[in-house]
Amino acid sequence: MGTRTSVLTTCTLLAVLCGLGVATGEPVALLGVVFFGGCGLSYLLLSHPPTTGGSPVEFGDGAVPYGTLPGARRYTSATVGLVFPGRRAYAVGVLVGAVAFVVAGTVMVLVGLHLGIQSAAWGFPSGATLGVGLLAVGFFGVCGILGLRSLFAGPGGIALLPEGVYLEAGAGRAWVRWADLARSRVGGMGEHSYLALYAHTADGITVTGLQRVLHPVNRRLFRFDASIPQAQMRAAASDVVSAIYHYWGDPPSMQPPPEAHP
Repeated sequence: MGTRTSVLTTCTLLAVLCGLGVATGEPVALLGVVFFGGCGLSYLLLSHPPTTGGSPVEFGDGAVPYGTLPGARRYTSATVGLVFPGRRAYAVGVLVGAVAFVVAGTVMVLVGLHLGIQSAAWGFPSGATLGVGLLAVGFFGVCGILGLRSLFAGPGGIALLPEGVYLEAGAGRAWVRWADLARSRVGGMGEHSYLALYAHTADGITVTGLQRVLHPVNRRLFRFDASIPQAQMRAAASDVVSAIYHYWGDPPSMQPPPEAHP
């Protein structure tokens, strides 16, 4: 049994057991249904395997569509190129998972407050429970906001355009011209992998949102300027990196034929 199957099976069984608790008159078990059911659904959506494309020479011949991403016009007038679209299900998965953990964090906050009031002292475990709950609500609340934003903003993705590479992820946008791009690579492993862009200089790439906030740390410690999770992309990150290197030396080849329309 693979990891994905094991995780989904475990979450399903725990949600079912909590559901039985609700059926027998234990309303608190409903929290377990929400948490384990939400985690299972989130993992199902986020762990969807990518679609492997063809070799780089096939990318411009129907395997990857010509088109654009809405935000690209902010950085270039040549907005039509090869598009690797994102997955809207990614935003749904992030949102569902965030809600599950915010619910769990809220329960921990309430339990911590209850224990603290009962004991009249903010010692362990009441203080620790309250602190962990607040951290969970804060962190996953931000994740939920990003997921909700992505859900309404569109699935995002990566566009290889005549003048550069445009990236639109849930954490923000990135734009780098071909001349400023130093390298692209796949980081992480398996379900936690991501595509990363690295420019010659920090000023050679434009980043927004959370990508901008984390830019100094990512560049100094992890040697990339912007990234997009594999889970957000339909295509395999390795295929997109191959396409970037293939067209890097010949951007005009990405120009669509006259009959193609974005």
